[in-house]
Order: sequence, then structure tokens, then C-alpha cells
Amino acid sequence: MNNNVLVILGNGYDVAQGFPSRYKDFYDGSTDLKVYANNGNKLCKHIIDTYNSEDTQWSDLEEGLYFFSLQLTKKNGEGNKAVAERFKNEFNELRSALFNYIHTIGQKSKLVESQNAVMGLSVEWMTVKPQYLTFNYSTVTLGMASGIDRTFWNADDSINPERFVYQHGSVYNSMKAGVNPSDSIVLGIDEAEQKVEQLHSFLYKSQQKLSNLRMAMELIDHKSLYIIYGCSVGDSDAMYFKRIFSQKHKEYIIYYYNDTALKQIKSNIGKMCGSYAQFEIDNNINYLPISDVVITRNKTNAILHKYI
Repeated sequence: MNNNVLVILGNGYDVAQGFPSRYKDFYDGSTDLKVYANNGNKLCKHIIDTYNSEDTQWSDLEEGLYFFSLQLTKKNGEGNKAVAERFKNEFNELRSALFNYIHTIGQKSKLVESQNAVMGLSVEWMTVKPQYLTFNYSTVTLGMASGIDRTFWNADDSINPERFVYQHGSVYNSMKAGVNPSDSIVLGIDEAEQKVEQLHSFLYKSQQKLSNLRMAMELIDHKSLYIIYGCSVGDSDAMYFKRIFSQKHKEYIIYYYNDTALKQIKSNIGKMCGSYAQFEIDNNINYLPISDVVITRNKTNAILHKYI
């Protein structure tokens, strides 16, 4: 295992492999979401009505939770226990709908040609045996990242937390060879950037069943190279990205989808670290487009060679 390299994975890692795990896919494919909305869940209806577009990301869904909370407080006043209790129940139903959808696509998705490019990068990453920090919920992420590398697993077939950290939980419990309860995944907002009233604090990710937060922060601090794939670097995970992008004398490989996405990533990084210009001065940044498969893989290999 390489203690100098950390791979950070977001939902874009699964999306790039052809798995229908975008928010748009969740909206179109989740029967539970529609049932809850039709049965009076105002939060689910708000999410469907407001965030149904091709460009919507998971960070937009979580931002929707934040604004819905603000709307409730503005309409009903702060400290309304009945409203907060209903909101909490609706939130739990939304999370349950998401959990069930992710579990379903993990079971039914098939391998597609688009996976080849991502698999190629995964093979390059594996040459330095890095540690992984993922914000995904699916076992697809672990399976594709690890390939046949058994060091991702303990002798009892549980996931090795020294190699692979599901910071927001997962739908599958490897130790029990079964599905986790739906509240085992983290969905919500980052209290550092998105403040809500106390009765709505169940939305804060820090108050849900996170993996060890201190361990994740130490994991981030002690690395020399950060490889970031499929992360929008938004406010909903600000506590991590502020730490990742507040480093000095470090190296970064950041994969991006297109020029628009790259511009947004740079803007978000600037917000996280305070000054994007200073961030570039203090560190060695490599932006690699996922569309240039051969060139990006070769450049990845050349960078990683320094860490073997």
C-alpha cells in the first residue's frame, strides 16, 4: 500500500462506466420517489419539480434539501416541532428511495464499452497501490477500482478500511454478505457552508453515520498526490474539499469531463481554498480530460511513475 497517494472518487466514476447513477437517472428510474411524492411527501415533490434536468448533479440534490429547509423556516417560523418532524420523516423516505434505487442499479447494470477507459485509469492507479476515499454508495465503485486486487478485502471478506473508505456508507454490507439498512448511507448538507435551524440539523452529514471523520482528515493530510475523479467539488462536501485543497507543496491529478466542467471545478476549488491563483502557485496541478483516453492514461502513468 502506498501511503503517499489518495484516490478520491465521486459519482462521476460510476457514471463514466455507463451506470445510471446520475440524479436524472434517479428521478426517471425511481418508483419509490414518485410514490412518495404522490402520497404527500412535499420534499420529494419539491426535488422532482425543481431539480429535474439533464445537468443536475448529486450536489444539486443535496442543495435542494438545504433550500427546502430554509423555505420551511421562512414559512412556518423557527422552532416549529410539528413541521420539523414531518420534514424528518419525508427526508427519511427520500433517502430510502435513493438507497433502493442505488441497490437496484448495482444488481442489474451490465458492463458496457464506456467502462474500458475508466478501467484503464484504474489499472494505472493500482500500480502504486493507493488508498481510496469514496463518496459513492455502490459496490460497483469498489469492484471496478480494485479489479482482482485482494488487498482491498480482509480475510473475512469485509472491506479493508486501510485501503478503501466508504465515507458516506454503502448499500452493501460485505461482512454480512447482505444489504445494509437504508439509513446507513449519508445524504444531506455540510454545516460548514449550509446552516439550517437546529430542528433541521438531522440534514447535517456530520450528524449521520459517517465513517470516522478524524481518520478521513488524517488520510487527506498525510498524502503527497491526490487523484480526483468524478467529484463536482461542491458545497455539500465542503469539509473534505477544503482540507484537500488547502494543502501546500502537493501534487494533484484532477480529471474533468469538458471545458465547462473544468471551469466550474476551478471556481469551486477557489472557493474552497480562498485563492485559486495561490493554490496553483503552492502546488503542482494536472488537469486531464477523460475524453482523451490514450493521452490521459499515458500522462497518468508518467505522473504515477514518480510514486512507485
